[in-house]
Parts: sequence; structure tokens; C-alpha cells
Amino acid sequence: MICDPATLCKAVALVDTEAWIVPFNYVINLSKKNTFKLLKSQPKWPLDLEPVNNKNQVVKSKKKFVGKENVIKRENYFAAGGFDESFAGLGGEDNAFRYAVNTLCGPFQRLDREVIHFWHPNAAYNKRLRKKYAEASLNKRKMLKLINREKL
Repeated sequence: MICDPATLCKAVALVDTEAWIVPFNYVINLSKKNTFKLLKSQPKWPLDLEPVNNKNQVVKSKKKFVGKENVIKRENYFAAGGFDESFAGLGGEDNAFRYAVNTLCGPFQRLDREVIHFWHPNAAYNKRLRKKYAEASLNKRKMLKLINREKL
């Protein structure tokens, strides 16, 4: 994930009054080709991303995503068990983290900003594990058992 440095500063300023901050409302999803192009470039802000009218298009979507990029106090991060390292590769761990933090620490505050999301594959195993977190959502006992790997 990449976001404007000013966005992170605003999120950090709010972290003492909120359970956690999701510092975006818009996601720019990069294609696989644009992801690898960006990863090979020198870091700078703002980024030079040119949308093209084919399969490599940069897509801007407004969905109610969470995860991807978060600002959270250390104690809330650890209270929610951190990110579950049972996830293999990329995908799903941010949703599991959302369920855990919202259940155990409280809801997030969202900023009306954008982030840039790198392309990555999703694994079937991750989808099954993410579903377990969704099923435990809003149930502290179930969530703590899942985080601690106790038999449900």
C-alpha cells in the first residue's frame, strides 16, 4: 500500500482518540504490470501513474474497504492479537484483523482519502481462514479463542 504522507500524519493525530484509523475511502487498484513497474521505480511522491485503456488500467474504486493500511495504538494491536501469521502469502489477513480489532477494541474512524493498492494473488486457504474471523466477529469469546488457536 502507498498513501500520501500527509494522510498518515492526519491519521496519527487521531490515534489517541479512536480505537484505530483506516486512513482511506478510495482504493486505486494497480494491475500486475503496473505493480511491478512501480516496484522497480525510485520512491517519490506524488507517483507517476498513467492509466491506460486496456487490461493494465489503474482502477479507482470507492468500496468500504478496511485493512490495507491502518493506524493503531500498540496496545490495541496486541489486544487484537496482531496480524494472524497463519495466512499464507497475501490476501485475507487485513479482513481478519478488522474483525478482531472491531470486536475487541472498538470501531475504526475512516478518513476520506485514497491509497494505492498493489496487485497480488489470493489463496483459497486465506479465504477459508478469513471466513472463520467473520464468523467470530462481534463475539469476544469466539474471537479470543480463534486468535489463541483454541478449539472452538
